[in-house]
Amino acid sequence: MIVKAGTGGLGIERGFDTLNGKGAYHKTRMDVLNGLVMGTAFKKVTPEERVQKAADILHKHGGDKTYARDILRHSTEGNTLAYAMTEHIAAHHFRKAGYDAVISHSKHQGKPRLSEVFDVNEKEYPR
Repeated sequence: MIVKAGTGGLGIERGFDTLNGKGAYHKTRMDVLNGLVMGTAFKKVTPEERVQKAADILHKHGGDKTYARDILRHSTEGNTLAYAMTEHIAAHHFRKAGYDAVISHSKHQGKPRLSEVFDVNEKEYPR
């Protein structure tokens, strides 16, 4: 999929909205933030309850819930969890629609510019 967008993940958002309707990416991200990031940050939940909450959100939005534990384990700083969850969900939507990547382009000083490439061909990095 090719979209006109700058850097910073905007291409993923525009591509996701193209597939799922305007505002779909924001709605998904807010569900992740409210239901998992902020929803478990200040409550006493066990690690297993947090994994289950992540799995439920992944499943609800079309991601692979079996990745919940790995996403939580590797997304421990800053806003990495919200991005990891939302991008995982987006990647599944792009693959399901038959895309291998989202390529973002823009202009810089009036000239065409490649902004980002979001490769969704593989579910996980080679080990």
